[in-house]
Parts: sequence; structure tokens; C-alpha cells
Amino acid sequence: MLRGVSDRQVRWGGGVTTGTLTPEVHYGNSGQSPPANKAVLAPYTSNSFCFLTQVYNYTGDKFANANDRLQITNDGTNWYLGGQGRVSGAARCATLPGFVMHGGGGGGSGTSPHTLGGAIAGKACWLVSVGGSFRTDTQSDGVFISYAASGWSLNVSAGKWATAMCGK
Repeated sequence: MLRGVSDRQVRWGGGVTTGTLTPEVHYGNSGQSPPANKAVLAPYTSNSFCFLTQVYNYTGDKFANANDRLQITNDGTNWYLGGQGRVSGAARCATLPGFVMHGGGGGGSGTSPHTLGGAIAGKACWLVSVGGSFRTDTQSDGVFISYAASGWSLNVSAGKWATAMCGK
């Protein structure tokens, strides 16, 4: 489990490893073409990762189109938060000594669940992108990550897509 110790520290796996946590960075795009510039989240390193902390629709006009997307990317130098269409959200990054990626994946259009790899002690998974039309007010219509004894999975409702990363 990932939990904040302060705004700048993070503990992973019950506090065995302590690293740094970046401040939350927000991104918003009002559907302009080309999309708004991506927001720089943090420098990319082999032991860093970033995750979505918020996906929001305060004005009621976000995530209305199947092509709307909010996503975290990296170019080998920096991590970025960006999007396409009318989207808003936020993300943070963490750097942990000894961190190793352990799988991930994505999918969409109701083809759930997507296996994110087996159960590995200390492994966790998080969302790095979401997209689609989120217009139905129900907990069964969206994207979420779940864990069972067999491992982690990503669940995606029809008309949506998402990607996740996992690490230890």
C-alpha cells in the first residue's frame, strides 16, 4: 500500500522503503485543438513512477466524448500529465530506491477484467490513464483496479478505456 507520510515522503510496503513524493500537479483541457501542453510531473528515473490522483468534472462538460482521455506518459527524460478532448485531473510521482516495475496493462469497451499480473508480495497497481464518456452516475459504470488472491486486475466498463502500471 502506498501512503503519504508528508507531502514529500512516501512509504511503500509497510514502511520498509522510504522515498519521495512530488506535489500534486493538475491538468485541464477544454477541447481545444491542438490539446493544451502537457504538464511536467517530475524527472523520469528508473525507480520513479507516476499515478492519477484525481479525475474530475466540476463544470459538467468533461469526459463526454468517447475520445476524451487523461494520461500519464514519459519520454525518457520527464513524466507528463496530458490529455485529449475535454478532460481535467491531477497526478503525483514517487521515487523509491530499489523500485521495480512488475507488469501492467490496459483495455477498454467492457472487455474486463484485464489481468495485471499475479500476486507478488509487496506489489501494488495504479491507474495511469482513463478515457471515454463518463456520463452515467453509477459505481458500476467506470474503471477500477481490484485485487484478489490470484492477483491484480483492471476492470473497464463498455465505452471506456484505461491503463494501469504495477510495481514493487
